Amino acid sequence: GVVCPNSDEVRSSIVYPAEAQDNNITGEVTVEFTVDPDGRVTNLRVAQPADPVLNRAALNAVKRFNCIAQGQSVRVRVPFSFNLN
Repeated sequence: GVVCPNSDEVRSSIVYPAEAQDNNITGEVTVEFTVDPDGRVTNLRVAQPADPVLNRAALNAVKRFNCIAQGQSVRVRVPFSFNLN
């Protein structure tokens, strides 16, 4: 599979959107994207949406992933959980 060495760091640094926090909005967002042959993250889309503000936060996080090139395009799905504890 694809390795994005900074993905855990990016995921743990996601700031819970204030708008979502203020309105007690939680949810699961799955982002689908392609890691191109050079390791670039492209073709991002929300495969499983939640509230639009959470969708944006998840997409912005994936844009910060640094992935290792596989020499070919690889499709990846990453789930994000937004919970208020």
